[in-house]
Amino acid sequence: MWRHCCLAWYFRGWASITCGQANALVDQVMAGSVALDPAAISAKLEAAPTPLSITISGVVFLVCWVGSILEALLVKLPVR
Repeated sequence: MWRHCCLAWYFRGWASITCGQANALVDQVMAGSVALDPAAISAKLEAAPTPLSITISGVVFLVCWVGSILEALLVKLPVR
């Protein structure tokens, strides 16, 4: 159960930040301050810094993933 919470928390934060960046970029393209060129748009997205909350949630996601693997290896279900 806790693994699902960690995964949901990570993707909710990631999706929120990604949609926010995409909306800001669309607004800039519509205003004409960014050219409608895929290379320019890609460069603009790559230049944007990754928020600390996404970095922290990524670390939490990896810790939960490793924890779930260890749990699967260490906890044995009784054979019926």
